[in-house]
Formats: sequence, structure tokens, C-alpha cells
Amino acid sequence: MQLSQDCEFIQLLVYTIALFPLVPKSAAILLFLLPCFISLPLNMLGKIAHYSFDAILFSAFLAGVKRSTGLTFQTEKIESKDVRSAIDKYLNIGEWFMDQSIAAMGSSNYFERRR
Repeated sequence: MQLSQDCEFIQLLVYTIALFPLVPKSAAILLFLLPCFISLPLNMLGKIAHYSFDAILFSAFLAGVKRSTGLTFQTEKIESKDVRSAIDKYLNIGEWFMDQSIAAMGSSNYFERRR
């Protein structure tokens, strides 16, 4: 039952990634994690998806605050390079999400730009 123990470790890793939704760099990582996702109960997958989406929405909210007011989180004051890098990546995901949302709304007939 080595596969079961490996899946438990990978599930822990997935829960950590759910808190800091970092996009995997290659499809190989996803293929490696796929057997462990299959063994998760559906309600647990739903919770992971829910918390990940909430984290992305909060990051996009921070990106909107940055664009509209200029207020931003000062990551340079964080001493740990690893934590600072993770937070920068997290905030960049919010910027990307905001850009994609604005592009989708701009090409839609349901939105118009008023200045």
C-alpha cells in the first residue's frame, strides 16, 4: 500500500497549494497528481476548489484595490525570501485574473466603457 501513503503525502501538498493557488509549471505535475485526486472524496475536491476560488477572488480584490487606489501590500518588508516569493506569485495571480476578467468584459456586448 505504498501508493496510498504516497497519495496521502500528495494530498497534503495539494491542500497547501489550495491555500496558495500557484499554477503548476508543467502538465507532468498534473499527471503525477491525478491518481491522488481520483481517490479523494468528491466533497473534499469541492472544498479544495471552493477555497482555491475564494483565494483567487481575494487576490483579485487586492489587485483592484491596487489599481483604483494605489495601495499595495509591501512584500519587501517580509524577511523570508520564500514567503515573499509565494506572496508575490499569489498577488500576480490576482493581477492576471483581473486582466482576464477585464478583457472578457471588454469584448462582451453586456458591458460598455464609460469615462
